[in-house]
Amino acid sequence: MKKLYSFTINKTEEVEEKIESVNESGQQVITINKVKKEIPHKFCIIKPTRNLRDEADLYFGAQYGIAVRNGMIPFALLQKRFEDDDGTVSKKSQEKYEKIISDLYEKDKEYNKILLTLELERTEEQNTKLKTLASEISFIQEELKTFQISQVNLYNTTPEVYARNKTIMWYFLNISYKDGEKLEPFFGEGDLVKKNQKHEEYEDLNDSFINKVITEFLYYTAVYYNNLPSNEQEFNKILEELKKQNIKDEDIDKVSKI
Repeated sequence: MKKLYSFTINKTEEVEEKIESVNESGQQVITINKVKKEIPHKFCIIKPTRNLRDEADLYFGAQYGIAVRNGMIPFALLQKRFEDDDGTVSKKSQEKYEKIISDLYEKDKEYNKILLTLELERTEEQNTKLKTLASEISFIQEELKTFQISQVNLYNTTPEVYARNKTIMWYFLNISYKDGEKLEPFFGEGDLVKKNQKHEEYEDLNDSFINKVITEFLYYTAVYYNNLPSNEQEFNKILEELKKQNIKDEDIDKVSKI
């Protein structure tokens, strides 16, 4: 069993601390006090073996089949339907989208033109205009984001996405380990049902430390599934790249609720 990525999370714990001193008689005295300290706890995700990956592939196929039987439309058929209907959006929506892009371009252009003027040379009217444009640009960007998300969500209801999210959770339950003197499965031994039960027990505790550990495990599992790094060095490079791109773990949180 090989570790693929390791991380440490501190937990506030009450521990006994020995304090040595010398009393008036010259005798050595040991006092034991209970103090709260940040204790580091180590965790890791293991590198899936070939057998584990094969099991995951079978699980993906099974979940895909369940989704299709329950009425989800496969990506290829959904795309074909959209093409037959002249795209994923109506002509009116497409025109609205083009107008949003146009408005954003024009306001951004006007904003940058004023911004190029030296601050000391700007008139009060220009400074007011800058604030107004900044507010309008922010509003348009939110409109654009909402439109784009609605398009992406059209494909999020496909069996491919459903099976992918289920498989990420499968990996999450199977490759999350406590890293101490020996590696121990974080969700215990047994089949998927037992591991899911352990996951629910952890959630019911509503413990801030456990919740943080689970969030980290889920994030790193999703990173593994989407990028397939073969060692910790590759894993770190991917994490650095995600950090540069300012990737949030909001989508990972969505996966955990599926």
